[in-house]
Amino acid sequence: MINDKKRKKPINWGKTSFIILHLALGTINFIVFYLFCNAYSFVMGFMRKMNGITYMTMDNFKFFFESISTGGELAEAFTNTFLWFVVNMSLQAIGFFVSYFLYKKIACYQFFRLAFFIPGLISSIVTANIWMSFCAPQGFFAQFVQKIYGLSYTPELLADSQFAMKTLIFRAIIFGFAGNMLLWCGTMSRIPDSVIESGKIDGVGWLREACQIVIPMILPTVAIQLCVGLSGIFGAGGGEWLLTGGDYGTLTYGTWLWKQVFGSAMDSNSHNVSAAAGWLTTLTSLPIVLITRKIANKISEGTEY
Repeated sequence: MINDKKRKKPINWGKTSFIILHLALGTINFIVFYLFCNAYSFVMGFMRKMNGITYMTMDNFKFFFESISTGGELAEAFTNTFLWFVVNMSLQAIGFFVSYFLYKKIACYQFFRLAFFIPGLISSIVTANIWMSFCAPQGFFAQFVQKIYGLSYTPELLADSQFAMKTLIFRAIIFGFAGNMLLWCGTMSRIPDSVIESGKIDGVGWLREACQIVIPMILPTVAIQLCVGLSGIFGAGGGEWLLTGGDYGTLTYGTWLWKQVFGSAMDSNSHNVSAAAGWLTTLTSLPIVLITRKIANKISEGTEY
């Protein structure tokens, strides 16, 4: 008599053990470094140490709002952060038009594409060191600024409150001139040539083509870029961590958090204040991102080609 029931295969304990160990490593990492750290950081926001005793309080949140309202370090940090957010979003728009002209294959477009792309391949630490040498008193930029402003001395552009932020913004414009060039050019290359040709036949100029043909056809990418930009509103910066350390009027919120965490002793309340600040900014940015994503998805839905 033939038994129709399938025989149970013997368990391959070697293979099973390998799978369990492989998954266990990632699971433990997720539990310890994500769930536990985030849960503990939430509790830290309410913790305060005094005379070696830890107690639960709202003083960290109170300190956060008082520092902003009284014009302390946090007020400067948020002001600079929002300034960088505007600069970075403006560079995104400029980067789109730069990519558009490369997509249209203007004269010497291959040279420009290579020139814009190469800085992105170099380590940020290397470019920061090069920029610091350019901005040193013996560098070309410092001497150029001295002549323009008619100064009796050669300024140290990254160590002078009058020029530090301007120098960082100028650097961001140079290195971020073609931001996300590969993303924009790759998206534009998918636009059917027949659509562009139809626009040319109707006498559409380059500005109208970019705004009324190209942008509507790449709206999903525009929506993603907008969501990513808004999600990083409190993390906006321009290399001040490497170049100035947040000094000379260049402090941003991200650099302030770094100083609170790595520049303070473990027995101080700086870690608790930064935990409270992190939760407040997260709760502020989360609805902004969700609303922006919902609006962006609604606008971009139906964009197919």
